[in-house]
Amino acid sequence: MARDGTQHRKLVEYLERTAGKEREIESALAAHMVMTSRPAYHERLERHLIDTKQRAERLERRMEKLGGKASGVSALGSEAMSEVKDAARTVADRAIALARGPIDVLRRDEEASRLLDNARNESAAAAEQMANYTVVRALAQAAGDKQTAKMAKGHHDEHADMSEFVAKLIPKLSKAVVRVESASAKAEGNGGEEGGAPASDGGSGSSGARSGSSGGRGRSNSSASSGGSSAKRSTASKASTAAKRSTTAKRSAAAKRSSAAKRSTTAKRSTTASGSSSKSGSSARRSSGGSSSGSRARTGASS
Repeated sequence: MARDGTQHRKLVEYLERTAGKEREIESALAAHMVMTSRPAYHERLERHLIDTKQRAERLERRMEKLGGKASGVSALGSEAMSEVKDAARTVADRAIALARGPIDVLRRDEEASRLLDNARNESAAAAEQMANYTVVRALAQAAGDKQTAKMAKGHHDEHADMSEFVAKLIPKLSKAVVRVESASAKAEGNGGEEGGAPASDGGSGSSGARSGSSGGRGRSNSSASSGGSSAKRSTASKASTAAKRSTTAKRSAAAKRSSAAKRSTTAKRSTTASGSSSKSGSSARRSSGGSSSGSRARTGASS
């Protein structure tokens, strides 16, 4: 094929651009491997990382043959690559051990979100490289470079496989994020209940409501409302009882006053009757005395 012309320059330009992107993906995949604890996902990332490194090396060799300048520097050397794999396996083993023991909800919440973000980035990178290799293949075919065109198609298909894997994984990771966040919310709610209970036992409903979370506050507010209603009913009952006692006392006092008035009236009538009897006796005595005096006067005159 001819080594001059616009097609050749554009082909070398896109080979350099695509190789540079492969190096970026290589670094990102190494970081993602350390973060993930899913065995299947971890294994797929490791395989894709090895493929990415090989693609970058093939692209750089092809650029050199076409007169381009390859960096010749891998984002990860063989020793660094080995260290990344070991670190990734260690992190994965530790995560699996944690999953079998007590669950750290906050850690799982962060990990689930991080894995989802990584998968989205991997999907975007794969889509970008598929587009780049489509361009490289078209430019190579136009320049009559069958070897570069064949290489570009093989690299495109490898990214297509990774894109398909990630496309199936993203829904699962999305659901995992929802499950973990729901578990985290429930854990926080349970913590609020435990925090609010002691204050409620101590007699301070408002303090327990402030120290608890939304669940604790809801129950504390409900208890406070129930307590307030009970207090109102108790106050109303006391007021009613007091009113009844006051009415009874008033009636008793009125009855006592009525009885006293009756007794006074009876006493007055008795006194009046006694006076009348005394007057009658005096008149009778006076009448008797008069009669006696008349008799004696008459007797003396006769004598």
